[in-house]
Amino acid sequence: MGKRGQKRALDSGEEVPLRSDELRPPDELPEREAAAVRAALERWRELRLRVEVLRPMLEHEDRLMQDILDRGLGSEDRKTLRKLASVGARDAEAEAAQVADSVGQERHRLQEILMQNHRELLELSTTTTPDDKKELISEMDSVLDELKKAQDAVHVELLATKENREEIVAQVREDVDGLSCRVVAAEQTVAQHVAQTMSLLEAMTERHCVMEQNVKKVGEKQESLLQRLELLEGKFAKVDFQVSSTRGWDADQHHEETLRLVKQHLCAINVDLDLSQAFVPGLRRGFAIVLLQKNAGESEGDMRTRVQSILRAVRDAKIVTGQRRERGHRFLFAAMSQSPERRKRAQLAGKVKRLIIEEGGDPCGIEVEYGTANLWYNSVKIASGVTSAPEGAQAEKAGWLHLGNIARQIGSAEEVICDPGKFHSELGELQMLFGKGTEGEDGETWKAVRKRQIQEQRSWKKRSMQKIAEQDWNVKKVLVETSRDHSWELALTEKEDWRTTLRQHFEGIFHKQRPGEVAMRIQTILLRLSYLCKRTAWKPFKMEDLYAVRLKWKNGKSCGPDMVSHEGLKAMLPHPVWGERLRELFNDMLYTARVAENIEASVTVLLAKVTQPTEWGDTRPITLSSVLLKTFGQLLLLRSGDVIQTPARLQWCRRGRQGIELIMILRRLARMAHDWGLEFYIAKLDIRKAFDSVFQESLAQHVSETVGEQGGHPWEARAWVSLLHAEKIAVQVAGESIPIRQSNGVRQGAPESPVAFGALVAKDLDASITAAQPSKPRTGHPPPEDGGSYMDDNYIWSTSKRHLQQLLGEMSGRLPKRGLHLHPAKTDIIHNSEKKVTFEVAGQTVAAKGPNHVIHVLGSPLSFQGGTAMLVAEMQARARKAFWAHREAFTSGASLT
Repeated sequence: MGKRGQKRALDSGEEVPLRSDELRPPDELPEREAAAVRAALERWRELRLRVEVLRPMLEHEDRLMQDILDRGLGSEDRKTLRKLASVGARDAEAEAAQVADSVGQERHRLQEILMQNHRELLELSTTTTPDDKKELISEMDSVLDELKKAQDAVHVELLATKENREEIVAQVREDVDGLSCRVVAAEQTVAQHVAQTMSLLEAMTERHCVMEQNVKKVGEKQESLLQRLELLEGKFAKVDFQVSSTRGWDADQHHEETLRLVKQHLCAINVDLDLSQAFVPGLRRGFAIVLLQKNAGESEGDMRTRVQSILRAVRDAKIVTGQRRERGHRFLFAAMSQSPERRKRAQLAGKVKRLIIEEGGDPCGIEVEYGTANLWYNSVKIASGVTSAPEGAQAEKAGWLHLGNIARQIGSAEEVICDPGKFHSELGELQMLFGKGTEGEDGETWKAVRKRQIQEQRSWKKRSMQKIAEQDWNVKKVLVETSRDHSWELALTEKEDWRTTLRQHFEGIFHKQRPGEVAMRIQTILLRLSYLCKRTAWKPFKMEDLYAVRLKWKNGKSCGPDMVSHEGLKAMLPHPVWGERLRELFNDMLYTARVAENIEASVTVLLAKVTQPTEWGDTRPITLSSVLLKTFGQLLLLRSGDVIQTPARLQWCRRGRQGIELIMILRRLARMAHDWGLEFYIAKLDIRKAFDSVFQESLAQHVSETVGEQGGHPWEARAWVSLLHAEKIAVQVAGESIPIRQSNGVRQGAPESPVAFGALVAKDLDASITAAQPSKPRTGHPPPEDGGSYMDDNYIWSTSKRHLQQLLGEMSGRLPKRGLHLHPAKTDIIHNSEKKVTFEVAGQTVAAKGPNHVIHVLGSPLSFQGGTAMLVAEMQARARKAFWAHREAFTSGASLT
């Protein structure tokens, strides 16, 4: 029953309880160790059975020894015997003799005990030999050795499993950290997309309002157009002015005879017309006019059908009214008389068609509608009597005509008769140059004069190069000014809609926000600073401040739209009257935080990024401000520049630092990483349209907090904020000023704007480095700093890919709040190994370059493996460019001394 019950329990999968004498290996052991343990336990079970056989003899021996000890030795002797058995017992011989005496005294008693147990001992000795005990003990020792080996193997595997577990846990933690970074990046991306969606939704709402107004205007214009179409298409069906004309006689026939014959023939045909109001318009005409009127209860459609049937009846009657000059009969006919407006439009269309043919145009390319005066030539509309006139068209009585399009499509020159001399004539977009040589004019003389002019120009240029080689820099300046070429503007302004294209391009950069919201935020900041000004004493500018600023003025700088130069301001400043007026002007601007319109006015010029720009994106806008506005900005920086620049510890473009220091830091990091073989990454971050895209309210908020609240200069901060808020710019192209709306971006060229921008970017970089500090490696001696910036150029570095990715993610998440975005295509990352590494920059994957790749830090080359050879190559390249740019001066005949 026990075995059968045990089998059912095993079959059912339930655990069977162990017996008190049963040993079983754990189920968690590996298969190989479990088999060894089972075999050893099986041997142990057999040994235990053999031990059970020896157990009676062993127990009897134990009792015998105990009896001997109890009778033959006392308690004191037993203690002495234990001392003898221990190591280091003193007086061993004496004590051994004492024990021997005691044993000798009890010898007879011991012999009696041995004789009493002799028989039992003989029986046990015959059944079990001492060798069996030794063999049993050795086998038990071998079983214990096998179990110990299995235990050691399991222990080794447990240690290996523990190490693997630690590695797996570390890997899992790293994966979890990476997943957390990706989740944070995804959340930032989603937040960015939500912000962009909200901005797009606001823009769409604003556009919807504008479209709603445009739709209303279109509806009004459509109603007007429908009225015009009704007049154009339905005039002939109205009774008030529609007439029918009948003719067929000689044009010199008397009007009474013509009227009589008309009435006679129409009565003979029996047409349904009221002939009582028929008349002949003139004394002698070959036709008469019959007015059309509706019959009682007749609709316009019925009247139109009746008139058409009358015209067919007159045509089918074939009434002969005379003979033609080219032989043949002349028949009576009738036709609908068109309205005066329609006849004028048909006349206009006919004249335009005739003009094109007479000027040598192809008749096959003419498409004309006489009723509307719509005329196309080579698929270009050049005339119409029913549509609005485009820009450059010439108005006519019945419509409009575009002579410029006709001239461009025909493409022929016109020969005119004119007087001797040179003449010029304009008509709208058409320009004509014509002339005739004067009597006695000699063409060879003009050629000789031109040749002489070229020779003199070459000689002057050669002398100028000699003076430049002798370090006459004024001549160099004049030569550079005369050699500048602005012909690249012609390729961008040759299209008719170049103004619209330019405005759309630059407003897409400078007008990304709603101007009303920006103005409201700026006013909120100004109001808060005004409260601070009420608790802070106003400190006016002194003449010493103006003289300190004047030291930075350089001659030869560009002027603003007011055409006042630094040289003129320098001459006015020492004057006792004008100097004080300038000081009062700047103090008034500081106190009121308002700038006069003529002082704030600036002009934006375009510089070509490439040799021949093909679109407006290939140009760079540079704003030229007035000298007074730049001087006021320098006065503000003189007082509060250190307040905003000092907290920007990672900004190298500020007072007390130089860009060469940042270059040397990066070069030192690259050299140490290369020499020590460290894993190292350096990233150069590029901000897309940095100065043109930054939010004005972000700069204003930073200036307000740093200068006004923390720095204690609210008056200067308020004036600074008013300078940062710009609502429009004027782009000068091809002699024209194109107004552009502005809601973001700062003036490039103003002294105060780059300082505020650099401090703001350095603040975000410092905050990103602080946020990514937990992921920075703690081992391997990482660098103490992780980044630096120079204006809009930001550089970050790290010894860990994970840490650098965290820095990139922080920068990608913080900059869009300022209106700035990283440019993944221009972001350059290098590392000192050949393995392939990628990073996520602003939602795009950017591959890191190897140690041989060269990046430029403020114009200086940098790489992990590039040393002196890289710097020499850069120096040689610059030297070659400088030589070929000034080769005429270097190769002139000037003396070297």
